[in-house]
Amino acid sequence: MDVLEHVEYRLCDGAEDLEAIYRLRYKSYLHAGMVKPDASRMVKDDFDDLRNSYRFGVFFDGVLVSTIRIHYACAKYPVSPSTAVFGDTLARRLAVGETFVDPSRFAADIEWSTSLRVLPYVTLRLAVVACSHFKPTYCLTAVKEEHAGFYHRIFRSE
Repeated sequence: MDVLEHVEYRLCDGAEDLEAIYRLRYKSYLHAGMVKPDASRMVKDDFDDLRNSYRFGVFFDGVLVSTIRIHYACAKYPVSPSTAVFGDTLARRLAVGETFVDPSRFAADIEWSTSLRVLPYVTLRLAVVACSHFKPTYCLTAVKEEHAGFYHRIFRSE
Protein backbone atom coordinates (compact mmCIF):
# COMPACT_ATOMS: atom_id res chain seq x y z
CA MET A 1 0.00 0.00 0.00
CA ASP A 2 1.35 3.42 -0.91
CA VAL A 3 0.70 5.33 2.30
CA LEU A 4 0.72 8.76 0.70
CA GLU A 5 -2.25 7.80 -1.49
CA HIS A 6 -4.29 7.75 1.73
CA VAL A 7 -2.84 10.93 3.25
CA GLU A 8 -4.31 14.42 3.01
CA TYR A 9 -2.36 17.40 4.31
CA ARG A 10 -4.70 20.20 5.29
CA LEU A 11 -3.82 23.77 6.27
CA CYS A 12 -6.38 24.33 9.00
CA ASP A 13 -7.87 27.71 9.77
CA GLY A 14 -11.56 26.93 10.21
CA ALA A 15 -12.99 26.62 13.72
CA GLU A 16 -13.96 22.95 13.37
CA ASP A 17 -10.54 21.82 12.09
CA LEU A 18 -8.71 23.92 14.68
CA GLU A 19 -10.77 22.51 17.53
CA ALA A 20 -9.99 18.99 16.29
CA ILE A 21 -6.26 19.82 16.20
CA TYR A 22 -6.30 21.33 19.70
CA ARG A 23 -8.16 18.27 21.04
CA LEU A 24 -5.70 15.90 19.35
CA ARG A 25 -2.81 17.80 20.95
CA TYR A 26 -4.47 17.48 24.35
CA LYS A 27 -5.14 13.76 24.00
CA SER A 28 -1.60 13.07 22.76
CA TYR A 29 0.14 15.27 25.33
CA LEU A 30 -2.01 13.96 28.20
CA HIS A 31 -1.11 10.39 27.26
CA ALA A 32 2.60 11.37 27.19
CA GLY A 33 2.34 13.13 30.56
CA MET A 34 3.16 16.52 29.03
CA VAL A 35 -0.03 18.23 30.26
CA LYS A 36 -2.37 17.81 33.21
CA PRO A 37 -6.08 17.07 32.83
CA ASP A 38 -7.97 20.21 31.86
CA ALA A 39 -11.70 20.83 31.46
CA SER A 40 -11.26 22.36 28.00
CA ARG A 41 -9.60 19.16 26.73
CA MET A 42 -7.63 21.32 24.28
CA VAL A 43 -4.05 22.55 23.96
CA LYS A 44 -3.81 25.96 22.33
CA ASP A 45 -1.33 28.76 22.96
CA ASP A 46 -0.65 32.33 21.89
CA PHE A 47 1.65 31.17 19.09
CA ASP A 48 -1.29 29.55 17.29
CA ASP A 49 -2.82 32.87 16.30
CA LEU A 50 0.28 34.62 14.96
CA ARG A 51 0.30 35.75 11.32
CA ASN A 52 3.32 33.52 10.63
CA SER A 53 1.68 30.41 12.12
CA TYR A 54 0.47 27.57 9.92
CA ARG A 55 -1.48 24.77 11.60
CA PHE A 56 -1.76 21.54 9.67
CA GLY A 57 -3.84 18.45 10.10
CA VAL A 58 -2.69 15.15 8.63
CA PHE A 59 -5.62 12.97 7.64
CA PHE A 60 -5.45 9.28 6.77
CA ASP A 61 -8.50 8.11 4.82
CA GLY A 62 -10.35 11.15 6.13
CA VAL A 63 -9.41 10.68 9.79
CA LEU A 64 -7.26 13.25 11.61
CA VAL A 65 -4.21 11.24 12.72
CA SER A 66 -1.62 13.91 13.48
CA THR A 67 -0.92 17.61 13.50
CA ILE A 68 1.99 19.99 13.39
CA ARG A 69 2.31 23.75 13.58
CA ILE A 70 4.90 25.59 11.51
CA HIS A 71 6.12 29.16 11.95
CA TYR A 72 8.19 31.07 9.45
CA ALA A 73 10.29 33.53 11.45
CA CYS A 74 11.76 36.48 9.59
CA ALA A 75 12.45 40.17 10.25
CA LYS A 76 8.81 41.08 9.53
CA TYR A 77 7.39 38.25 11.69
CA PRO A 78 10.09 37.42 14.23
CA VAL A 79 8.00 35.62 16.87
CA SER A 80 7.88 31.84 17.06
CA PRO A 81 8.23 29.27 19.84
CA SER A 82 12.00 29.02 19.34
CA THR A 83 12.54 32.77 19.10
CA ALA A 84 10.59 33.21 22.33
CA VAL A 85 12.91 30.78 24.13
CA PHE A 86 16.18 31.70 22.43
CA GLY A 87 15.31 35.32 21.63
CA ASP A 88 18.63 36.91 22.51
CA THR A 89 20.49 34.66 20.08
CA LEU A 90 17.90 34.42 17.33
CA ALA A 91 16.91 38.12 17.36
CA ARG A 92 20.43 39.07 16.30
CA ARG A 93 20.32 36.53 13.51
CA LEU A 94 16.91 37.71 12.33
CA ALA A 95 18.20 41.30 12.35
CA VAL A 96 20.93 40.40 9.84
CA GLY A 97 18.47 38.69 7.50
CA GLU A 98 18.50 35.06 8.58
CA THR A 99 15.15 33.27 8.51
CA PHE A 100 13.85 30.17 10.24
CA VAL A 101 11.21 27.51 9.81
CA ASP A 102 10.12 26.51 13.30
CA PRO A 103 7.95 23.37 13.48
CA SER A 104 6.27 22.74 16.83
CA ARG A 105 3.23 21.20 18.51
CA PHE A 106 3.67 17.84 16.80
CA ALA A 107 0.94 15.54 18.07
CA ALA A 108 -0.26 12.15 16.90
CA ASP A 109 -3.29 10.03 17.66
CA ILE A 110 -2.20 7.29 20.06
CA GLU A 111 -3.97 4.43 18.29
CA TRP A 112 -2.83 5.51 14.84
CA SER A 113 0.74 5.90 16.08
CA THR A 114 0.94 2.20 16.81
CA SER A 115 -0.72 1.01 13.60
CA LEU A 116 0.73 3.55 11.16
CA ARG A 117 4.42 3.33 12.04
CA VAL A 118 5.44 5.89 9.41
CA LEU A 119 3.26 8.59 10.98
CA PRO A 120 6.19 10.68 12.33
CA TYR A 121 7.77 10.74 8.86
CA VAL A 122 4.47 11.54 7.15
CA THR A 123 3.82 14.39 9.58
CA LEU A 124 7.31 15.88 9.60
CA ARG A 125 7.26 15.88 5.82
CA LEU A 126 5.40 19.18 6.24
CA ALA A 127 8.50 20.75 7.82
CA VAL A 128 10.54 19.64 4.82
CA VAL A 129 7.95 21.13 2.46
CA ALA A 130 7.99 24.38 4.48
CA CYS A 131 11.77 24.54 4.14
CA SER A 132 11.48 23.97 0.41
CA HIS A 133 8.84 26.70 0.13
CA PHE A 134 10.33 29.38 2.42
CA LYS A 135 14.02 28.55 1.84
CA PRO A 136 15.03 29.52 5.39
CA THR A 137 18.55 29.84 6.67
CA TYR A 138 17.76 27.10 9.20
CA CYS A 139 14.98 24.84 10.37
CA LEU A 140 14.69 24.97 14.16
CA THR A 141 12.84 22.78 16.59
CA ALA A 142 13.03 21.97 20.26
CA VAL A 143 12.64 18.25 20.86
CA LYS A 144 12.47 16.00 23.88
CA GLU A 145 15.82 14.40 24.64
CA GLU A 146 14.50 10.91 23.90
CA HIS A 147 13.55 12.05 20.37
CA ALA A 148 16.89 13.73 19.60
CA GLY A 149 18.33 10.61 17.96
CA PHE A 150 15.43 10.45 15.51
CA TYR A 151 15.83 14.09 14.50
CA HIS A 152 19.58 13.70 14.16
CA ARG A 153 19.21 10.57 12.04
CA ILE A 154 16.47 11.92 9.77
CA PHE A 155 17.29 15.65 9.58
CA ARG A 156 20.94 15.71 10.70
CA SER A 157 19.84 18.01 13.52
CA GLU A 158 22.38 19.20 16.02
